[in-house]
Amino acid sequence: MGAGGDSTIGLVGLMSNYAAPPQLVDGVPYHDMDEMRGFAGRWRDEHLGRWFTVAKLSGFCLLMKRAVYEKIGGLDERFGIGFFDDDDLAERARRAGFELAVAHDLFVHQSHATPRSRKKRKSDHVGIERRSTKPVANR
Repeated sequence: MGAGGDSTIGLVGLMSNYAAPPQLVDGVPYHDMDEMRGFAGRWRDEHLGRWFTVAKLSGFCLLMKRAVYEKIGGLDERFGIGFFDDDDLAERARRAGFELAVAHDLFVHQSHATPRSRKKRKSDHVGIERRSTKPVANR
């Protein structure tokens, strides 16, 4: 049975080349997108149906059951994009009685997986947040 069929599982994450452990697939062997697709298919086949529970999830890609959303709501926008909003969501889900799981057979490549590009992305998010706080009439 997959994690989605377990009624105690509220949030599900995945494996990636750019995520905190234990969701990290370190040292991926591919060098281009064609090789990545082959790797992702082999990863799925080798880990098919496997999942494990965790204390927190990397939030770049999450599945949230409707029951969780109805009980705790979504991401808290006060944190801003990429600034611990996922940790807060996971903690609220756990406090509401839900478990967090990782679909071990699901791999997603993040192409921005370098520290320099991550820093740039965060600065881009700050710009997005600043622009989004302007009143609609002033846009």
